[in-house]
Amino acid sequence: MTESVRKQASLTPKLGGLGLRRTVDHADFSFRASWHDEGDRAGGLGSPGRGLKCTSQAEASLAFDEAAHAAMVREAEQVGNIRDAQRLRRCAQPHASGFITAMPIDV
Repeated sequence: MTESVRKQASLTPKLGGLGLRRTVDHADFSFRASWHDEGDRAGGLGSPGRGLKCTSQAEASLAFDEAAHAAMVREAEQVGNIRDAQRLRRCAQPHASGFITAMPIDV
């Protein structure tokens, strides 16, 4: 698998990926969200970064994926691969990856 294929596969299906996220990319979001959630349950004791807005892991991972997708589009445009940039944009359209997340129906 080439690096560009791996990058796209690691995106959320909402952005044209397969959702095969790399743990190393999302571990920090997960830790912070978990720590903050447990700190709230314990009355705010020991919560890191008190006073700072802490998002959920899902929100942080989506923001990370959106930034990665935008970088992939920019990179494709910079090397002159307009077709690949347009493909990446179209993959991120609503319902474009519905076949990946669709539940099978029982007939």
